[in-house]
Amino acid sequence: MKEKKSMIEEEKEDHLKSTKRIEMEEQLANPDEEPQEVISEKEEY
Repeated sequence: MKEKKSMIEEEKEDHLKSTKRIEMEEQLANPDEEPQEVISEKEEY
């Protein structure tokens, strides 16, 4: 059970890292926009 839990936690950490990396890349691509606005635009479409 502990091994499974640690694997899930690692996946969550990897997902957070990849999400932050995407946000940083979008911020660099659109320096005028705030990351929150980019996320809200994705949710609308």
